[in-house]
This record gives sequence, C-alpha cells and structure tokens, in this order.
Amino acid sequence: MLKNNDLQSKHFRGDFLVSNGALIKCSNFEFEKLSKQPFVYEVIRVISSVPLFLEDHFERFERSMRIAAISNPFLFSEINATLQLLINSNSIENGNIKIVYPALSKTSTSGLTAFFIPHKYPNSEQYRKGVEIVTLIQSRTNPNAKISNPDLRKQADEIIANRNVFEVLLIEESGIITECSRANIFFIKQDQIITSPESLILKGITREYIFKICNQNGISLKEKIIHQSNLQHVNATFITGTSPKVLPVCKIDEYSYTTDNPLLLKVMELYNKEIDKYILKRKVQ
Repeated sequence: MLKNNDLQSKHFRGDFLVSNGALIKCSNFEFEKLSKQPFVYEVIRVISSVPLFLEDHFERFERSMRIAAISNPFLFSEINATLQLLINSNSIENGNIKIVYPALSKTSTSGLTAFFIPHKYPNSEQYRKGVEIVTLIQSRTNPNAKISNPDLRKQADEIIANRNVFEVLLIEESGIITECSRANIFFIKQDQIITSPESLILKGITREYIFKICNQNGISLKEKIIHQSNLQHVNATFITGTSPKVLPVCKIDEYSYTTDNPLLLKVMELYNKEIDKYILKRKVQ
C-alpha cells in the first residue's frame, strides 16, 4: 500500500489542492477515497498562469455531467476562482490541472476537487521528428463523456511503457479507428485533413480549435469513418490534446509517415498562434 507521501508524488504536483472550495495540503488529502469511485473530470493546461481555453473546458465538463446524469452545481466563475486559488497558492505558472467530481455525487457529500498533476510534454525533437504510436483493439463505453476508465488507462499505460511508444491508438473490433487513449488523431491525405466522427470519440478541446483554424484558413477538414486498413494510404498524421498540443506522428505500428508535411506544419503554427492570442486576451481582462 502506498504511503501518503508516495501518493502525493504519484498523483499531485505542488503542495496544495482545492476541495469543496477549501485549500488543503496535498499530504492531508485522502486520495484513495476519491480514486475508488468513477468521476467526471477535466485536465486543463496552464501556461503563464493562465488556464488555457477554460471556457471550452467548462462547457465540456457540463456536458460530461449531463451524460452522467449529474446536475452541475457550479458556475464558471466558481471554477475560475478555484483554479486561480490553486495556481496562486502553489506558485506554479505552467503545468496541468485536473478537476474531478464524483460520478456518484448525487448520493455523495463529495464535491469538486482541483489539483496540479505531474505532466509530460513533448520535447522539441518530438515535435520535429514525430512520435511513434501503436494500435490497441479497444473501445470506450461512453466516448462522449470524460469519465474515468481506470482499466483502459492501466492497459494503455502498460503498452506505452513496455513498447516505449508515446500513445496507443484505439481501434474497434470492426477495424474502425476512433482516437488515442489521451488524444484525438488526424490524418492528412493529399491536401485534406481527415478525422473520426465526433460520435465515436471524446471531443477534445484542441480538436475543436483545429476545426476552427481549418475553417478560418480555408483548409479542407472532413469527418469520416477511417478503417485500420487505410493507415497505409495516408501521407501524414498527428495527434492533438491538452499536453501534446499538435504533435506529428512518425509511425503507427509498421507504417511510417513524413513529419514535414506543409499542411501539418501550417496547422501546428496556427494552433500555437491561437494559444498566444487566448493568453493575451486573458491577461488583459
């Protein structure tokens, strides 16, 4: 059994978390009680003390709670205040924050808990050369809601560690590609970007911004069913998510891809500009 300080280093970053509006030392928090039940959650990236795309995360948090049949008792202003308290109390300017709310909270006294978590961001070489991922025959029960799935998370983490890859790509038994365990995936074929329909995946916040960027810049982006057999026919591919942002993929199983595709590089550049624009807007408010 993990000791409390071991749990802290595994699950938390920083000295404090916020639970039910109260600032609590991480070392005094009983994380095991929280981890034993399913929960609705969000992971939010903080850059220069700004929670990135917080409004979008709040909307998805509300949507996940509705799917889980939980009434949302929180206002956006409350979530924002909770995160600012967490950021200021820990003096952490950059990192990932996880907010969780027990999925059984309609019969529970537990409330919203927010804390910094350990993170691993891609390095400059990975952005330049791309990362390797492998496929896994697995599907989510309810892909549209961000609800914890410890069995899938454990299986994916073991594959990532044992095979020394960056991610796993989930594929249904029928061969239909859905998404990665922590990220959405896009494919480039000639001058078009392709991704799985939203009915099959968790609508990532970064994914939504890719759609916005493509629409604003005349880039062709289409949702369509993608079969595993199509992996050999695409020119380039990339994953998107809170931690990786827009990250090129150089290999999926035995198939290799270019990482200097002009369309891919353009999307990466435009997304980074979108981040800069949001941070500037939040800082002048």
